[in-house]
Amino acid sequence: MTAYSTMKSFWQNLSPFWKTLAICLMVETGLFAGLMIISHSLALTLIVQIVVLGPASIFLAPAIYRKNKKPARGKRFSLSR
Repeated sequence: MTAYSTMKSFWQNLSPFWKTLAICLMVETGLFAGLMIISHSLALTLIVQIVVLGPASIFLAPAIYRKNKKPARGKRFSLSR
């Protein structure tokens, strides 16, 4: 098994909750890194991310969870047939 196939099978076996949590953490980290690169100031980055943008993952989480929940439900029904 290659590293890619191992990681792919690990990702497919995660529950929709953990997939959503991982994606939201990646979004928040990417947003933080992008703001740090642009502003070069930790204080300004924190203020912009918390006050202006708010936690971006709060708005994304429901849609991501629904997207991840559908394939998992489909797998369960296809295995029982």
